[in-house]
Amino acid sequence: MKIERRLAEGIGGWLIFEQHCNKAGLFSERYLSFPIGQILSSIYGSNVHSEFIHPIISKYSTGRGAKPKVDFAVLNDDREPILAIETKWIGQSVPSVQSILWDLVRLESLASEYGTSCIFLIGGKKKKLQSLFNSPEFKMKKSARPNPILSTKSLGLKSLSIVSNDPGHLSTWKPLTKKWQNMPFPSKIGTQLFKPFPNDCTLEQYQVYGWRIYKADNKSTFVPKNTKIYRG
Repeated sequence: MKIERRLAEGIGGWLIFEQHCNKAGLFSERYLSFPIGQILSSIYGSNVHSEFIHPIISKYSTGRGAKPKVDFAVLNDDREPILAIETKWIGQSVPSVQSILWDLVRLESLASEYGTSCIFLIGGKKKKLQSLFNSPEFKMKKSARPNPILSTKSLGLKSLSIVSNDPGHLSTWKPLTKKWQNMPFPSKIGTQLFKPFPNDCTLEQYQVYGWRIYKADNKSTFVPKNTKIYRG
């Protein structure tokens, strides 16, 4: 069974079980660490690490704040990531679209540099997931051609563009590029939805969605401070 299927079904099934045990009030992004860690450890043993300092982006992080990290990483003998996972949870608070995009950028950089297999996961009640997916920010409705940042229906490959003069793209990406002016960004990111679990459920039940994150074909990079549309 592929790792993405094991994660989606394992986490989704665990959430259903925990909900029936009246533990839904404890659900959070941190709470997801248990089933993810269990699944990964059953496959990769002691090579699984949480809160792994990002080996590329941390070089561009200045000041005394915490270095950028990856939620989960599986390392080889050279301590290079062969698998990386970022997670988001929708509960009382909803993750911003910018925070999701930042996860995708962090994962794509590992896929490009190390050939890492990268997965982005998001979980929560179906009604809250649908609300996020239908939001103007997620759908980029300010764009001339509205296009969701991630596919939530088609299982085919989808390219997420970053470099664009479209007002919707600019307003969506500028908060990130403004903060990371010296860091190379990919011009686009390759993504692919894998089947959510459970696929059919009520609005009050919990679901897990996941995407593979790739280095896009014909990818190029840009540094915001050297790019007119994202400078400053």
